[in-house]
Amino acid sequence: YAFGCKRVLIASDYYPALQLPQVACISDPIAAIEPLGVRLTSGRMVELDTLIYATGFKPMDVLADLAIHGRDGHDLRVDWQQRPHAHLGINVPGYPNLHFLLGPNTALGHNSVLYMIESQVQHILLALQACAAHSARALEPTPEAEQRWMQRVDAGFPASAWAGGCHSWYLDGERQNIALWTASCLAYRRLTRRLQPQDYQFLT
Repeated sequence: YAFGCKRVLIASDYYPALQLPQVACISDPIAAIEPLGVRLTSGRMVELDTLIYATGFKPMDVLADLAIHGRDGHDLRVDWQQRPHAHLGINVPGYPNLHFLLGPNTALGHNSVLYMIESQVQHILLALQACAAHSARALEPTPEAEQRWMQRVDAGFPASAWAGGCHSWYLDGERQNIALWTASCLAYRRLTRRLQPQDYQFLT
């Protein structure tokens, strides 16, 4: 795979481990999981003591068992049906005082998500302070602010290491980047360290 197409390995002992005599890398398709191990489509049985069933994950399935309703009949499952979206990856128009940590397009493939979460928590605190300053009970981003943000996210993806053309966890069925922040974490912190009041609606 091209660099960034799958999760980047950060250890230097992964490939040498595959060369050990007690290790076998088998790429044959699995036909069935049976009591003694894994049956391959070739008919071969690979006996196992332990099976780790790690076939991947869907990062935006957070709403699978959760219903979130906003104002004026907004339903987040419906609003995110085609693509998850949030201003700065934190707030969604139509959902007052709904704040996400690691929301759409703020997961990482190149750094620590803790740094992103810290930036987001600080921004949420700024939002609460802004509400108090405006004597408001809630705030939400304007649709225009969110649209500008998503355009910025999309503009940064094609030139990134993650646009290698393969199917991966951060892409949807249309190969649209729905999960990753592709710029630097420092750039994200600079964008979130101030709250721009004109980008928000304050509800009193």
